[in-house]
Amino acid sequence: MQNREFILGVDVDDVIMNYTAGLRRFVAESKNIPEDSIPDPDSWNFSNWPFSDRDDFLKYHTGAVDAGMFETAPVMPGASEVLWRLNDLGIYIRIVTACFVGKGRHALAGSSRFLWLDKENIPFKDICFIPTKTDVYADLWIDDSPKHIEAFNEAGLDVIVFDALYNRHVTGTARVKSWYEAEDIIVDRFVIWEEKYDSLRSTSME
Repeated sequence: MQNREFILGVDVDDVIMNYTAGLRRFVAESKNIPEDSIPDPDSWNFSNWPFSDRDDFLKYHTGAVDAGMFETAPVMPGASEVLWRLNDLGIYIRIVTACFVGKGRHALAGSSRFLWLDKENIPFKDICFIPTKTDVYADLWIDDSPKHIEAFNEAGLDVIVFDALYNRHVTGTARVKSWYEAEDIIVDRFVIWEEKYDSLRSTSME
């Protein structure tokens, strides 16, 4: 049996990057309304925000990305320090995001991600830009998207749900409201995996 590392699959938007705060700032400035007048989204389509429909949301999303949101959105509290501690334990951090915005904007969306990750001191071993996350391997996932969480569940994969109003209807291996809560769960999973893997490796070498 070859040696390998425990892989943590990490989403970006509203997991390590506060996408909602970045978009809220852009929408408030564009519409000249107070930021605190825009509530937390209660659906994946931001239907309780001042958008006329899904296309209107996508228009503002694209405008925000063009204006540099993927480079300037705030980091989620604790993300950098916790991920560094996990990295130092020997956990392989794989960033997995479906960040593409649209035709002609792939370079902007991708490069902005890398710039933001460096600026916010987020450790990672590799990064995957892919719409179907179950096509990528990880031993444990952390995500906020109801669509991806349901896909992980259907595939029998372990996923930590990063809590949000719009994902309260789905369940996972655990639900957390912060990276500090997530850290303990991830470390526990890593320790269990490491003990099991070491046992299997010892058996295969006999």
